[in-house]
Amino acid sequence: MLSNAWAYIRYFIFIARHWDIRLAAFVVYHEIKGEHKYKTRSTGIDTLHSSISAEDLQHASIYQPVSFYIAELLFQQLPFHITQTGFLDAGCGKGRTMAMAAYHGFKQIEGIDLSAAMIAHTNTAIASWASYYPHASFHAWQQNAMDVQVPLHTSVIFLFNPFDAFVMQAFVKRVAESLQQQPREMYVLYCNPLYKDIWEAVGFESIFHSQKMHYLEGVVLHFLPK
Repeated sequence: MLSNAWAYIRYFIFIARHWDIRLAAFVVYHEIKGEHKYKTRSTGIDTLHSSISAEDLQHASIYQPVSFYIAELLFQQLPFHITQTGFLDAGCGKGRTMAMAAYHGFKQIEGIDLSAAMIAHTNTAIASWASYYPHASFHAWQQNAMDVQVPLHTSVIFLFNPFDAFVMQAFVKRVAESLQQQPREMYVLYCNPLYKDIWEAVGFESIFHSQKMHYLEGVVLHFLPK
């Protein structure tokens, strides 16, 4: 319990220092509430300098967990039937949204991350979720998003600005290839959506947008095959 408290305090200080104290209080309140609700421990910051190469680091974002507040809003926009398909978190970090996906009813849940350390943490978390989410099957593996073969059962993708435009272009191409191979409806839950225009260029449409305290922003993108 004490170690969790220190994690929250350090995270509060980090956000207050880089953004503002009101945002820090809001985010950390939802950290405490969300970690208890979803049975996950993923609060904190990691620069990733020790776990990925300098070349890859040029295209990656630091590890910072998505706000439970904005992620929950995006999950709430999904229709029930889509939870019967597959969920993929691209840049899954410590697995936070994989636990959220299980809570919201997804049964086939996958995550990829460039950092072996992040995947190790996620796999440890997965082992602890068996009693909480017995209906769900989890799989997390280390891979560059530029190289991933998007599973044909994936119909929901989660992103929290995990990489730059160069990698996003390549990843969206991989998604488009998967949709060509198996035409299907798809949703993208995208927090801090810096490159949503790349998705829109291949036929995704923004159907929901939310922004709070300027920094907590997310969109839901939707694709329907013609």
